[in-house]
Amino acid sequence: MKKALLLFLFFLSACATVKPMYMKDGVMVYKATCNGIARDIGDCYVLASEQCAGNFEVVDTVENQYDDLFKTNKDKVKETTYENGKKIEKTKYDPFDTFDTPMVKRSMFFYCK
Repeated sequence: MKKALLLFLFFLSACATVKPMYMKDGVMVYKATCNGIARDIGDCYVLASEQCAGNFEVVDTVENQYDDLFKTNKDKVKETTYENGKKIEKTKYDPFDTFDTPMVKRSMFFYCK
């Protein structure tokens, strides 16, 4: 229980960072990440505003949600059942895998004016 609570708090307080990077054409932009279920894209805008003293232009935003973050192919188990004499095979996740919190990854690319 203590371990699950610590993991929950970790994902709740996921990091928000700003890092410089270069686009394909060589132009330098910043990438703000504001991941986690307790954050939103507004946190990325706050980071951009702090980085550029309020004067920035957004190039792109990306948001992905991973519902089964901890479930991988190795966690899958094959279950075979029979209904009315027919063999039915189902692939399901390990029944002992109870941590099913969605993880949200957000990024915003911007440059200072």
